[in-house]
Amino acid sequence: MNVLLMVIWALGLLQTSGTQLRVELYSAEGEALSGQRIELELYVFESVGSETRARVWYHERCTTDEAGRCTFAVQNPPPGGGMLYGTLLVGEQRRDVLWPGGDLYVPLRLDKIQDGREAEAFPFDRRTVVRVVRGEGWGIVVLGALLLMAGVYGLYRKAKKSV
Repeated sequence: MNVLLMVIWALGLLQTSGTQLRVELYSAEGEALSGQRIELELYVFESVGSETRARVWYHERCTTDEAGRCTFAVQNPPPGGGMLYGTLLVGEQRRDVLWPGGDLYVPLRLDKIQDGREAEAFPFDRRTVVRVVRGEGWGIVVLGALLLMAGVYGLYRKAKKSV
């Protein structure tokens, strides 16, 4: 019983220990920008009648240091737990953030922030590109559907014979 209580206490401590969002701000040339004000707003979503509305539950301002860094320490989990939804405001530009808690590192270049997202990834953040091709492959889909129907019909006939 004591072990169970200690595990519950440790999980509660982890949940309330907080999370950090570390932002590094760069110019178009890749130089760190110091003295820039960054704001972080985190939202919770509430149901009001038939609508869902966002409400700001955390708001903090930070000024970048000489290395262009700014760290936000969120001490408490969001009401209701779950993912953290928010917005970073850098001057007049916005960058949406979404993460499950814990520590998050966000490098931002001022010339890449457009409409809430970066226009392109940093060189160190290149991932496999997934391309969705539409309009092709219908033959395979139709063949798969026909095979599935034939299989279901075969099982139906087999079940009917055994009755």
